[in-house]
Amino acid sequence: MKAINDGIVTKVNELTGGNHNAFYTAIGGRFYYVEAPQSAVFPFSVYRNLDELHNWDFGAKKRKNVTVQIDCFSETPGAAEIETCRDALLNLFDYKTVTLTVTSYTFIYMKLVGALGPDKIEGVWNYNSRFEVEVEA
Repeated sequence: MKAINDGIVTKVNELTGGNHNAFYTAIGGRFYYVEAPQSAVFPFSVYRNLDELHNWDFGAKKRKNVTVQIDCFSETPGAAEIETCRDALLNLFDYKTVTLTVTSYTFIYMKLVGALGPDKIEGVWNYNSRFEVEVEA
């Protein structure tokens, strides 16, 4: 859902006091939709919508639930860099404090519903996280 994707990208790129957040810094600002370019420099992150779970109608109000996957990638020998990316990602999208600006919708919540990793495959570390996002029109 484009409005949710835009809200996530805005959150990642957000400046506070003229500074980027720790996640943006950890990935060097390299945040791609669906797949990174072949020439992408590590570390980087990729996000995508997995599915639209539910559409709820409550009279005039309509709620949508979308699952968003955010992956972090690193090619360092050790896991420290991927763990820094993971920790910064989870802090940025902490369920208790996160708010997204979702155009034409009221943001309800974004919460972590699953995670895998970090795993290293062919020299590349991957950390996979899935978030459920709910908005209301």
